[in-house]
Amino acid sequence: MNNKTLSEIIKNARIKKDISQRELSRQTGIDNNTIAKIENGSRKKPNALSLKKLAFVLNLELSELLVLSGYTKNDIDLILEKDLNEIVVLPNENRKNPIFLENMLNNNKNSLLFKISLKELLDKSDFSVLDSFKSKNKSEQKFILEELIKYKDNNNQEIKGLEEHIKHLEEMFNKD
Repeated sequence: MNNKTLSEIIKNARIKKDISQRELSRQTGIDNNTIAKIENGSRKKPNALSLKKLAFVLNLELSELLVLSGYTKNDIDLILEKDLNEIVVLPNENRKNPIFLENMLNNNKNSLLFKISLKELLDKSDFSVLDSFKSKNKSEQKFILEELIKYKDNNNQEIKGLEEHIKHLEEMFNKD
């Protein structure tokens, strides 16, 4: 990669792999416009996740892409500190993009936070004060309350499932 720019490296690797920008977008999950901007040099410092995906799909060295993007040595060390960027769930017929387990863990933690907040909101809410509830007849109100109870129960099960999933992912990460 001597004396080449990030845009040249990405574009050449894509052409060498004989895929279009649109196909690279499909394989990485990165917006097609973002890929075009990276390749034409108008996106000088793509985020680290985009670079991880590009490095993976185009078989490039992430550390070199980070250097070419202008990340500092400290930033690069932090990004590469955990080898989570090496842990990838490969695409299959149902999923077109690679999934980095680091992101999966973060997404699950965010989802868990949301579900827990939703549980608390549902537990503390008095639905009888809502205009949309008060305007219903008794059988509709009963139906709404029953559905909310089912939803709360399902949400509680999802919270437990997410907690177990996060624990499993963290165990995978810490198997060093």
